[in-house]
Amino acid sequence: MVYNPAAAAESLMLEADELKEILDLFFEDADSLLEQVMAALDAQNSKEIIRILHNLKGSAANLRFETIAGIAAKLETEAKQGNFEVIPSQLPGLQAEIRSAQEDVERYFHK
Repeated sequence: MVYNPAAAAESLMLEADELKEILDLFFEDADSLLEQVMAALDAQNSKEIIRILHNLKGSAANLRFETIAGIAAKLETEAKQGNFEVIPSQLPGLQAEIRSAQEDVERYFHK
């Protein structure tokens, strides 16, 4: 899905430069959160996995990244149901969606 920063800025009542700053922080945080999910999976820390995915889901939803939020929500549900074994295979798709959104944002702000 193509991310529309102009629509997000309008919806969030932000100026473009304010949105860009927030988006940059989101992408930095998303990278860290994905690393934290992997570490929590390795440590078999179910509460931490759920917390991290919930955080990512909320941040993505707040910034109107619907697909990212949807994937994170699905993984959070899997974690809550104890289906931790499916999460590692789904993380590359989540990461790819984050990268795609980041590319959309970069194209928009550097046109």
